[in-house]
Amino acid sequence: MLLPHGESFPDPVWKARAVEALSGYPEFVAALEQESGIAIDFRISGSIAIENAQRFEFPDEAQVDPRDIVAALGANLDVREHSPVSTIEENGSSVKVRDLKARGVVIAAGAWSGQIPGMPASFPVRGHLLGYRMEPGTLPAILRSDRAPSNVLQFNDFGLVAITRKRVKQSLERTIGSPCPYCQSTGFVKSVTTVCNEIYLEMRKIAKHLEHADVMLRVNPDVAKALKANNGKALIEMEEMTKKTVIVKSDPALHQEQFDIN
Repeated sequence: MLLPHGESFPDPVWKARAVEALSGYPEFVAALEQESGIAIDFRISGSIAIENAQRFEFPDEAQVDPRDIVAALGANLDVREHSPVSTIEENGSSVKVRDLKARGVVIAAGAWSGQIPGMPASFPVRGHLLGYRMEPGTLPAILRSDRAPSNVLQFNDFGLVAITRKRVKQSLERTIGSPCPYCQSTGFVKSVTTVCNEIYLEMRKIAKHLEHADVMLRVNPDVAKALKANNGKALIEMEEMTKKTVIVKSDPALHQEQFDIN
């Protein structure tokens, strides 16, 4: 997956480089196909991210079959399998790896990079793809040792197999705990900013039906604090829109997502 917009980067410079690399990927794939004569399964499919109840679309993000990339890169290269790298020697302007010398070296061993002396420790992360060679029928035989019922489905276009697995026991977390009454077991609640936006939209919807000169807005304390921030800019906008005086009342008994307009 080529999704730089949705990834977390510790340094914004790396994210900028990843986005730049994505923009040049179609040209890179075309040149690699022409030079190697190998077709590469590359698709600009776009992606959608949901954060704080907001939808973000990235139409330029893509996906590629890494096996095709490896095959195309290796078409005109000397690929040496089963040749572990134990050292990387630097000598002036050149670098030596085993019996090979070059001006530079690219380390692309993923989670195994830390096995090279002098390299920092690294660990598998989401997105690493492992390739296994096995005889037909091997995978179901391995899964038979799993106590949970599972089913191996057909391989998809990328050569990946889908496996369904049924939980046979209740998790320890559910055994010793109970669903959160605050988030209704969803694992998250709407942010204060989102709730403020919803209040504004609701105010705009009912503005014509407000009869009194003053409007009482009862909200959670955190929401009240956000509405009064920046010299009450959000409240001023609501008052200009409704032509009413908005009075905010902080109510600790209210859920963060709840509010009441009277």
